[in-house]
Amino acid sequence: GWVKLLSDKPGKLGQTFRLEVTFDFSNGTNSYYAAALWEFLSTADGWIQLKGDFHVPAGAAGATKVYFQGPDPGIDFEVDLVSVTEVTSNPDWRNESDAEIDRLRKSNIDVRVTVAHGIDASEVEIQVLQTKKSFPFGTKVGSKVYVDPAAQKYRHFLHTHFNWAVPGLLLKWRQLEKHEGVLEYDKPVATIHGLRNHGIKVRGHNMVWSVEQFIPDWVKRKSGDELRNTVRRHIQQLCNITKGLGYHYAANCTPQIFAEIADAYLAQAQRFKAANVSMYGIGVHSSVSLPREPESKPNANE
Repeated sequence: GWVKLLSDKPGKLGQTFRLEVTFDFSNGTNSYYAAALWEFLSTADGWIQLKGDFHVPAGAAGATKVYFQGPDPGIDFEVDLVSVTEVTSNPDWRNESDAEIDRLRKSNIDVRVTVAHGIDASEVEIQVLQTKKSFPFGTKVGSKVYVDPAAQKYRHFLHTHFNWAVPGLLLKWRQLEKHEGVLEYDKPVATIHGLRNHGIKVRGHNMVWSVEQFIPDWVKRKSGDELRNTVRRHIQQLCNITKGLGYHYAANCTPQIFAEIADAYLAQAQRFKAANVSMYGIGVHSSVSLPREPESKPNANE
């Protein structure tokens, strides 16, 4: 559906809208699911579309309700053109996906073999070993493990299978500067050098993270210009530490990283572009909670 704010709240950057779904069960209980989310919405954004998908859980025998919520009390908004459409399953999705992969992601290799006199070409065995790949294929790297002299197998696996990597934890502000003015970056920087020495490109992650639990405790006690200057100093320090070592950096990890904010994420990028903000690119990463094969009909949360 489409929503539009009719008023803003002074002193607040914007409002959060959610498209919620409620499922009623025969035993009298219910459950909730956030199908879509849009943060920092203001009247200047005009009409925006909130859209998402959901699966009705097994056992939901009662009503299924779809509704909008989120703005602060006293903030007026309008809703228009709301619809719910059934998405039918496609039993042939695997074959169709494989066909697209063959068409878009694969190329034929023409191998011509010339053998010496007296050798039967039909008995020649050809082995093709891919030594590198141009498509970025990366992973998170644990810096503490990577720099451990005993973790040779771990490093070998990374160097063999990936051409991109992201230091997973120790470059984040809470770990990098637990105490104000005391920077601990030896291990992540050593990790970056090791990866680069093996031809692996590095992406930094992240400069700041707008979630309270990931902010250093000493930063939370600051406000106003002191906080603003502290954040600016941190970004400058981190850029100096990693200057020339990475290809790009995640400037800010968004407060919510779930798929339902993809439209808001795209709109934010479009606003940056319209304001002539230099952008190398935009991207979305996923976080997988369990190491298991995906189901033939993926869960809405995966």
